[in-house]
Amino acid sequence: MSDLCREFGISRKTGHKIWNRYSEMGLEGLLDASRAPRQIPHRTPDELVELVLTERKKHPTWGPKNSSR
Repeated sequence: MSDLCREFGISRKTGHKIWNRYSEMGLEGLLDASRAPRQIPHRTPDELVELVLTERKKHPTWGPKNSSR
Protein backbone atom coordinates (compact mmCIF):
# COMPACT_ATOMS: atom_id res chain seq x y z
CA MET A 1 0.00 0.00 0.00
CA SER A 2 2.83 2.42 0.82
CA ASP A 3 4.47 2.04 -2.61
CA LEU A 4 1.14 2.46 -4.40
CA CYS A 5 0.25 5.58 -2.41
CA ARG A 6 3.69 7.06 -3.06
CA GLU A 7 3.28 6.36 -6.79
CA PHE A 8 -0.04 8.23 -6.90
CA GLY A 9 1.09 11.00 -4.55
CA ILE A 10 -1.51 10.34 -1.83
CA SER A 11 -1.24 9.57 1.86
CA ARG A 12 -1.64 6.03 3.18
CA LYS A 13 -4.73 7.18 5.07
CA THR A 14 -6.30 8.32 1.79
CA GLY A 15 -5.19 5.12 0.07
CA HIS A 16 -6.89 3.00 2.72
CA LYS A 17 -10.01 5.17 2.54
CA ILE A 18 -10.21 4.63 -1.24
CA TRP A 19 -9.53 0.91 -0.85
CA ASN A 20 -12.28 0.55 1.77
CA ARG A 21 -14.79 2.40 -0.42
CA TYR A 22 -13.94 0.14 -3.35
CA SER A 23 -14.24 -2.96 -1.15
CA GLU A 24 -17.67 -1.92 0.14
CA MET A 25 -19.26 -0.38 -3.01
CA GLY A 26 -17.21 -1.56 -5.98
CA LEU A 27 -16.45 0.87 -8.81
CA GLU A 28 -19.39 3.08 -7.82
CA GLY A 29 -17.57 3.86 -4.57
CA LEU A 30 -14.75 5.47 -6.55
CA LEU A 31 -17.02 8.04 -8.22
CA ASP A 32 -17.12 11.58 -6.85
CA ALA A 33 -19.91 11.97 -4.32
CA SER A 34 -21.90 15.13 -3.76
CA ARG A 35 -20.68 17.23 -0.86
CA ALA A 36 -23.95 19.14 -0.59
CA PRO A 37 -25.72 18.74 2.73
CA ARG A 38 -28.67 16.36 2.74
CA GLN A 39 -30.59 18.61 5.12
CA ILE A 40 -30.35 22.32 5.89
CA PRO A 41 -31.79 22.82 9.38
CA HIS A 42 -31.78 26.65 9.23
CA ARG A 43 -33.45 26.87 5.83
CA THR A 44 -36.44 29.20 5.58
CA PRO A 45 -39.66 27.14 5.29
CA ASP A 46 -41.26 27.17 1.82
CA GLU A 47 -44.53 28.54 3.23
CA LEU A 48 -42.75 31.60 4.64
CA VAL A 49 -40.88 32.19 1.36
CA GLU A 50 -44.19 32.12 -0.54
CA LEU A 51 -45.79 34.53 1.95
CA VAL A 52 -42.91 37.01 1.65
CA LEU A 53 -42.93 36.84 -2.16
CA THR A 54 -46.71 37.31 -2.29
CA GLU A 55 -46.52 40.39 -0.05
CA ARG A 56 -43.58 41.76 -2.06
CA LYS A 57 -45.66 41.52 -5.25
CA LYS A 58 -48.62 43.26 -3.56
CA HIS A 59 -46.42 46.11 -2.29
CA PRO A 60 -43.57 46.69 -4.76
CA THR A 61 -42.59 50.04 -3.18
CA TRP A 62 -41.94 48.49 0.25
CA GLY A 63 -38.39 47.50 1.12
CA PRO A 64 -35.24 47.93 -0.95
CA LYS A 65 -35.41 48.59 -4.67
CA ASN A 66 -34.76 45.64 -6.96
CA SER A 67 -31.57 45.74 -8.96
CA SER A 68 -32.24 45.82 -12.71
CA ARG A 69 -28.92 44.27 -13.75
